[in-house]
Amino acid sequence: MKILKKNRELFCLILIPYIYILIICLVRVNQSATLTGDITPVDSLIELDVDNKQTGSFNTIYVISYDYPTIFQSRILETSTINKTTEVSNPYFYMTNSEINQMSKLQHNNAIQTALITAYNEAMKVDSEVYIDYTLSGAVVNYYKEEASNFKIGDKIIGVNGIYASADVEAFRNEFNTREEGDIFNVLRSNKEIEILADANHYKGFSFYPIYDIDYENAKPKIKVNSTSIGGPSGGLLQTLDVFNHLTAIDYSLGKTISGTGTISLDGTVGGIGAVEQKIYTAYKRGVDIFFCPSVNYEDAKKAWDTLKNKERMALVKVDTLAEAIEYLTYEMQNN
Repeated sequence: MKILKKNRELFCLILIPYIYILIICLVRVNQSATLTGDITPVDSLIELDVDNKQTGSFNTIYVISYDYPTIFQSRILETSTINKTTEVSNPYFYMTNSEINQMSKLQHNNAIQTALITAYNEAMKVDSEVYIDYTLSGAVVNYYKEEASNFKIGDKIIGVNGIYASADVEAFRNEFNTREEGDIFNVLRSNKEIEILADANHYKGFSFYPIYDIDYENAKPKIKVNSTSIGGPSGGLLQTLDVFNHLTAIDYSLGKTISGTGTISLDGTVGGIGAVEQKIYTAYKRGVDIFFCPSVNYEDAKKAWDTLKNKERMALVKVDTLAEAIEYLTYEMQNN
């Protein structure tokens, strides 16, 4: 004890750096971090019963995001030109964690459904042996405003005013698209049908994805979709390209590693996504040869691409539609 009292100032000086290290390693800041991730071959997710050879690969791409890094982590990220931090924003504060996680899964599932249907429809134009049948079965709620909280993420709207998609798709589509205050939504939740009155807050207070019943049993060729922990809709374009490539006799993969990002719609429109800069850096690190980018994200992607040391090694291709992506690959095939 005498030694401690005698050397109190010395011990305090020794403890100060340790206390500082503990603080910066344990205390968290109000930021959200976005880091580079990895690419995933679409073949590992969607398998088709075909013999068509593919010399290259089509790959989806993901980044890593997490909230509230420590002070130490935040300082490191601030020095990075690749990763980034932003202030935490929680627009879903009124939702449960389960619903927030489910949002990402629903986006991913819709992207796969849309990719399969779009790719098969495109391939059916050139090959009569290719076949897929599908019907609209409803709309799944993927987001709702706080004031429209009678809805839950994952609610499946199967009818409006008693007009069901299963009975008359076109009548349901018309009733749903022209919905107004006073309508009654027929909703399937946890395998139980309930009714939700479309008051002023509810009739347009949500967003949704169409849900299709795909006849996998009679699809030609057969389809197998594997499970994955990756969520979100941004792999739609690359999933569509991969499936289309397997369905055709021409190998559009060109023996290259092809990646990119962008949602896909049934009409072949490519939509915008987030974190495109980190996806550019991820693709470059993973040796991607061609990166497809939605035109709405192209300016930000180009800024990141311009910082790459040997940027010409990875072609950055702006696309608005699936047809434009196929056209680019066709041109590369014919001129290289």
